[in-house]
Amino acid sequence: MSSPVFVHSDIVKSLPLYGGADYKRSLNDSCHAASDFLIGEYGDNLLFPAFNYNFGGNLVFDVDNDKSQVGLLSEYMRLSGDYCRSPVPFFSVLSKHNDLCQYSKECHPFGKGSFFEWLHLNDGKIVGLGTKSIFTFLHYIEGLIPGGPLYRYEKEFKGLLKRKEGDKEVACKMHVRPMNGVTEYDFALIERDLREEDILVDNDSKGILCSMQCSEVVPYILSKYESDPLYGLTEKSKSALVKLTNNCSSRIKACDDVLGIGDENEIQSAKSDLNNDMFDVLHPENPVVNDIIDVVSSVLTEEKITIESSMDNAYTWDSLNHMSIIIALKNQLSINFSPAEVASATSVRLIYQKEYNS
Repeated sequence: MSSPVFVHSDIVKSLPLYGGADYKRSLNDSCHAASDFLIGEYGDNLLFPAFNYNFGGNLVFDVDNDKSQVGLLSEYMRLSGDYCRSPVPFFSVLSKHNDLCQYSKECHPFGKGSFFEWLHLNDGKIVGLGTKSIFTFLHYIEGLIPGGPLYRYEKEFKGLLKRKEGDKEVACKMHVRPMNGVTEYDFALIERDLREEDILVDNDSKGILCSMQCSEVVPYILSKYESDPLYGLTEKSKSALVKLTNNCSSRIKACDDVLGIGDENEIQSAKSDLNNDMFDVLHPENPVVNDIIDVVSSVLTEEKITIESSMDNAYTWDSLNHMSIIIALKNQLSINFSPAEVASATSVRLIYQKEYNS
């Protein structure tokens, strides 16, 4: 069998690879064509994310029936019946490897015994088909940092795993980031660095297909963490986290509202660094902010939407739901977006800033 290939995808953006601008099919036909294309490029040892984030709210993961929330192709593959789904809350994966689909009462999606460790040990490849959002693997690398990443903390979710073989208890432990926006990634920086090292490469002339080898990504990113434990974060996040982690000497801690980290002066200073003058206008009682939150909440019904919600920390805010949010904002609040603004309006804060500055 060929080396494993883990595929992130955006089926709409990838259509030009197998049909051109006049390529018109049903979504099922498009997904079938994408599958044929991937097998032709990489062989049949393909794996797909089937992530579903509802477990964080209801503490139930129905392996057989919960939809994939990360794109049309992965949901098509789930329904095809050709792949087994790993019984791992949040970050389940579709594969043809039965050993990856075995039940375990305790699991760590990015830790020892995880699919991502397996992908690394088997010299897997990570592919982006129509998308550059292929950095979930980064969380596995973060788990290799001695003591864990400073900007995340360990959390355990205990709940129920539903399978046709019978319901079982499950405890899912992983490192999570605070929901107050203090940990924001600079994915453009990470992508640029990986491209400069020829680790992340384009596999077609149109820039639609890209890939990176796990065996190359892991040592490079770990070397970056050794020189900068806050590597890959935005400058604002770094500025705040330096204070909240006592100059990078201690790991961030969990608390109910994620505002009990460090003393009050540190918290207020970190807020100031992150939000600048927008912190006051984005007060929870600001009616425009409340209207935006209501609209986003109407689309992301499984999420608790706040001022700080974004595509980075609201698990169901994916590319499909993003377009639904944009349409809802136009219809309900008469907020219009240019194509460039659609791509950048990826948080409640940025949506408000767009409207506030227009």
